[in-house]
Amino acid sequence: MARKFINKPFDEEERSLMESVENGDFEIVSKEETKAFFDSSMTIRSAKFRATAKKPYTFRLHSGAVDAIREYANARGGHYQTLVDDALVELAVRLKSEMTSV
Repeated sequence: MARKFINKPFDEEERSLMESVENGDFEIVSKEETKAFFDSSMTIRSAKFRATAKKPYTFRLHSGAVDAIREYANARGGHYQTLVDDALVELAVRLKSEMTSV
């Protein structure tokens, strides 16, 4: 069965990216620049936290905050626990970075 939407963008962001490529509105960067970007990015640092096993914890959280997070996640088809975990990982990466730069 042939793919129906092989060249059709999924959304406006993808449409914009496709137009930029077609118009030549992009900059090619070297492998070294790409590696330096990703090595210094939060993506690599957060991957170290995500590689560790998850353990159950019990927290007392403000119900309004949890309701807002749950509503946000539901509107985007996600799970609020994942969103909370992502936020905690991002915070941990920032805190770890601040501690090592002091």
